[in-house]
Amino acid sequence: MIKLADGRFFVSDQTDENATDWHVFSFIVERLTWSALDPDTFVPAPSQKKPDLRKVVEIGFTDLESGAGTPVSSRIDWIEVFGHAVPR
Repeated sequence: MIKLADGRFFVSDQTDENATDWHVFSFIVERLTWSALDPDTFVPAPSQKKPDLRKVVEIGFTDLESGAGTPVSSRIDWIEVFGHAVPR
C-alpha cells in the first residue's frame, strides 16, 4: 500500500501463499499492478493510470481484511523498503 504526495492511496494485487511456518517474501514495487484505494472504506477500485512511484511519501502493508474478531489474521514481523531518494 502506498500514499502519494497528493494524498491518493493505492494498493497492489500482490499476494503471498498461506504459510504455517516462517518464510521471507520479496517483491519489486515497480513491477506491481496497482488499484486506487479509498482509505475510508478500504475498498480497492480499478485505476486507469499507474501511480507515479517518484511521488510516494508513505509505504505500508495491508491484507484488506476487516479484522475485529475474525479468525483471519496476518502476522508480519518486519518490512524493509529499499529505494532511492528523489528531489521534490
